[in-house]
Formats: sequence, structure tokens, C-alpha cells
Amino acid sequence: MSSQAEDALQKIDITLQKNRKRLAEIDALLANNEQVKQAQQRVDHANTTLTPHRSKAKNLELELQTVQQKYKTSEDRLYSGVVKNPKELQDLQHEMDSLKNRIGTLEENLLEAMLLVEESTEALNHAEAALQTALRASEQQNRELVAEKKQLSQTITTLTTQREAALIGIAPENLKTYESLRPKKANQAVAVMRNCSCTLCGIEQTKFVEEAVRKGKELVMCLGCGRILIEMA
Repeated sequence: MSSQAEDALQKIDITLQKNRKRLAEIDALLANNEQVKQAQQRVDHANTTLTPHRSKAKNLELELQTVQQKYKTSEDRLYSGVVKNPKELQDLQHEMDSLKNRIGTLEENLLEAMLLVEESTEALNHAEAALQTALRASEQQNRELVAEKKQLSQTITTLTTQREAALIGIAPENLKTYESLRPKKANQAVAVMRNCSCTLCGIEQTKFVEEAVRKGKELVMCLGCGRILIEMA
């Protein structure tokens, strides 16, 4: 497979990288808004406040269910007629009184916890609504950036589709070599050979390397920088 396929893939990857970098810059600019920051901080604070209240309410609810079940079990036993010993009946009644008091306490605590959850949830909803308002205001103030972001997103989608199509024409072993070189070579794994020299590192190639590049039957690496060499079109 000719290394021209890797060159085509590289052009797509470089363009993708530039577009993604610009998209990240725009996202940072859109997010760098004081009103948005403050609104986000209020959302974060509301979440931080709500979480322990929810956890406490859940734990109280589970404990209440457990104690209520114990009370029911004791009550069933009391009225079943199985216990006949007066001392045991008295102890059972005391246990039920204790459980009943505990149920009352838990119900009060659970009600308080649920009220706190309700208040915190309402505060979170207000904070999130304010954040959305701030975000919309920020976007209106940055219409040009938003329009560019939309165009970039569409371009990235198109390029991603083109990349997937380009991969079909590359042998797995060649793709592996290309992908391994990209991070080592500043995203430029492929270099053009012009007048027997690599246009990126400037090293002149041997006749053997030059001829192999011209044939294009297999990947040929630059003797200097180790990139995949292709013949100048």
C-alpha cells in the first residue's frame, strides 16, 4: 500500500487537531465569564449542601423502616398468645414502648431532614436556572464565537467521517506505525521527499531509500528523522 494514504490521513489529522484546539479555545473564552463563574459556584455550593441532607434523610428512612419492622414483629408476638409468662410479657411491652418512642424520634428527624432536602433542592433548581440564564446571556454576547464554534463542530464531524474512510485504505501494520509516530513527531508522522531530501529534517536520503519511496510499495522511513517518506506529488 502506498504511503500516500498515510499522507492523506495525516492532512486530515492535522486539520482535526487545529479545529479541536480552536474549539477548546472558544469553549474557554465562552466559559471565562464572571457572571457564569459566579452562577456555577452557586450551583456547586447548592449541590454540596444538598448531598449530605439527602444522605441523612435516606439513612433515617432506612433506620425507621427497620425499627418499624421490629415493632411489628414484637406486636405480633405480643398478641399471638405464644408468650404467656407475665415477666416476658412485661419485657415485651417495655421493648415495644421503647421502639415506639424511637419511631417517634426518627419520624421527627426524618421530617426535618426531608424539609432540608426540599429547601436545598429548591435552592439548587434556582441556582441551575440562574446558570442557564447566565450562559444564554454569555452566548448572546459572543455570537461570533458561538457561530464559529458551530461551524467548527460541523467541520470536525465531516473530518471525522473522512478519517474513518481514509483508514480503510491503510494496512493495519502501517496504521500502527503511523499512530506510534504521531506523538513523537509533533503530529507529523509523514514527510515529503524533495530532491532526494526530507523536507522536514533536511537529511539527504540514499539512492536505495529514494528508489523505495518512488516505488511506493511499502513504508520507507527517513534516515534522519524516522518519519514516513512520500514522494512529492
